[in-house]
This record gives sequence, C-alpha cells and structure tokens, in this order.
Amino acid sequence: MPQVSREDAQRAMNTLASVLADVDGFVSVGITRVGEDYAVKVNVRKLPIPGVALPDSVGGVSVKVEAIGVVSTR
Repeated sequence: MPQVSREDAQRAMNTLASVLADVDGFVSVGITRVGEDYAVKVNVRKLPIPGVALPDSVGGVSVKVEAIGVVSTR
C-alpha cells in the first residue's frame, strides 16, 4: 500500500503550481509514480533555473524535476 496517496500528491502539485506559475522556465507540473508511491513531476525548459531552488519534496511528497526543452504546438 502506498505511503504517499494520490490526494497527498495532488495537494503538493497544487502548491508547486501556485509557487512556480510565474517562474521563467517553468513548463508544467503533474503527478507520477515512484514505486508504489505518488510523487510530483515538475517539467522545466532547462536546468538549473537561475535564482530558483526547486524542492526535493513538498509536504512529504517527493518532487521529480525534468528538463524537457521548449514545448511547441506543432
């Protein structure tokens, strides 16, 4: 049974989305699985983001960060 529930991850995701919304280089945030637990996945254009320290966890929920480059609608 997971120790970090989907609801916990949803709360952490919402917190991060609010904090990162105006950060240049932030692309998106979502929920992912790490083993049996849920975690938050943060997508950014590139790492590091100058002047921004991304957390390892929020409210006990792990945060995974991935640099995905520029997103286009093509």
